[in-house]
Amino acid sequence: MAQALTSVPAISKIQAGAEEVTRVVFSADGECLASCGEGTDLRIWAVYNAGNPKIHSFENDILALASSRRERKFYISTAAGHLQCLDYESKKEEWALRMSVNTTSLAVRPDDTLLACGLEEGTIQLVETIADKALGQIAAHDDMILAMDFSPDGQYLVSVSADGSLGVWRMPDGIPLCDRRPFGRAIGAVAFDASGQRLAIGLIDGYVCVLKFPSLEKISEFKCFPDAIMDLCFVYDGKYLATAGSRHPIRIWYPATGQKRTELSGHSAAVNCLARSPRGDMLASGSDDMSIRLWELPSGRLLTCCFDPSVMENTKKVTQYRIVLDNGRTMVANVPSGIRMPTGATCVCYSVAGLVDKTITMPNGIRKERPGPRQWYPSGSSPGYPRRPRSSYTPKPRSSIGNRSEICTCNLVCICIPVRQ
Repeated sequence: MAQALTSVPAISKIQAGAEEVTRVVFSADGECLASCGEGTDLRIWAVYNAGNPKIHSFENDILALASSRRERKFYISTAAGHLQCLDYESKKEEWALRMSVNTTSLAVRPDDTLLACGLEEGTIQLVETIADKALGQIAAHDDMILAMDFSPDGQYLVSVSADGSLGVWRMPDGIPLCDRRPFGRAIGAVAFDASGQRLAIGLIDGYVCVLKFPSLEKISEFKCFPDAIMDLCFVYDGKYLATAGSRHPIRIWYPATGQKRTELSGHSAAVNCLARSPRGDMLASGSDDMSIRLWELPSGRLLTCCFDPSVMENTKKVTQYRIVLDNGRTMVANVPSGIRMPTGATCVCYSVAGLVDKTITMPNGIRKERPGPRQWYPSGSSPGYPRRPRSSYTPKPRSSIGNRSEICTCNLVCICIPVRQ
């Protein structure tokens, strides 16, 4: 970190809420991201514009979350058996159903006509989304259903359970494709690739199995973490497999061989959930450290962190910048203070010059503590000649050019200044 940033209160995370993040999902158009923890609040974020979330509160704790594949809707299951469909633009509840027991996982058919609800007793309840009507039930497993996924063509539903079994069901009649396949330990995550020809499952002992579909013949099996796989998904058109686990960074693998490609480091606690954007160019991750991070694919570069100022201390600072992504979209992003802005990024908020150092260099070259209140320096001014702060001063936007990188330091009201490394 540059010497000029020694007095800036840097943070390793930007909180997205007051509790651990257990679910994240993208909207059908990729413009919004919804998240929840073990509480009653659903937060909805604008992906391309760093800003405060829209918060929708429920009467009971949220247990599962899914997104409509075609419309601007989210499906939410809460304690006491409630299932609701929320239009996130109007924040109005479109319909609600009551289940006999709690729903622990949700999956939406690609054509958006069917919602599968995995119940804590091991049963799958099918719901017709258009008529908000409960259809038949599938006696799927002997224990809680932990995850489900529809095949890309919508013809099959795969479910995995705490009883260590995997089931494949034909839709919409719920007829099993084959006998339940036992794996001997709990399975916590399941995902199809984009072609529907491969299926990945994450086991409680840290192993991942990649299977051919529909034969379920094993392609590969490899150890990802020393403990449970929390979530996984195929990324970049199925070329890679992203996995999340407890107390470890997100890891990206070659699914056919189990060779590790890269790691996405930044979270300071267990990563509970992953979500791939509809266009496949972003990966969202939610963690026990109460943060949500968005990563660029396939580079793995950190793009932004979801930021809720209402749960952050006023003394904490974040960096906010604007950058044009590879897909042509402009993103206003939040990252922890002290992280370098990527090439081409510019600081987006200009009001007064930022605090850059708590010592000054005298004309004779001797550095000493600054007496009295800390001084403020306009961007590009000499630290040896302090200037008085000017509220009307607007530093010119700067960016990373060649080997000269800059950092934008911001606080909660977005007072910032680019600082040259």
